[in-house]
Amino acid sequence: MRWLRAISEADCNVLLQPVRKELISERLQPETKQYYDEFCVCPGCKRVYWKGSRAVHSSRLLPRESSDRGCVTLFVARRITITKAILTSPGGRRPMSQKTFSLITSVIFLLIAAGHVLRLAFGWKVTIAGQLIPTWVSWTAFVIAIYLASEGLRLARKPK
Repeated sequence: MRWLRAISEADCNVLLQPVRKELISERLQPETKQYYDEFCVCPGCKRVYWKGSRAVHSSRLLPRESSDRGCVTLFVARRITITKAILTSPGGRRPMSQKTFSLITSVIFLLIAAGHVLRLAFGWKVTIAGQLIPTWVSWTAFVIAIYLASEGLRLARKPK
């Protein structure tokens, strides 16, 4: 049996270790003891995990990882944000925040807009596959890029 990494407030991100039901039975709710037989424990935070009712649905959402990482199924003991499970890297690095992502994409769109402004200002000709691209395309692309950059900056300034 393969186990998922522990995802908790402590962000242990270590492989869960299988444990016999008898060793942790005092920590389980009565219904959990009755309906589940396979359990594991996080060596970091000591939380108990089992293949709960959300595991079947969640396993369809989570990407399958290689067997050397030992992660193929989701075992849950508490509510877990699926997005966090997908974005948390196996190496333990934190995922990129929305603010950072928004800032990076805004800069990219600002650079695209600047490229179109330079084309318009200097009258540069753009040819793709033998077709001369009219300047109205750069005007349209400039407006769209500025809009997307401003939305990204707005999201980056937005408080959590």
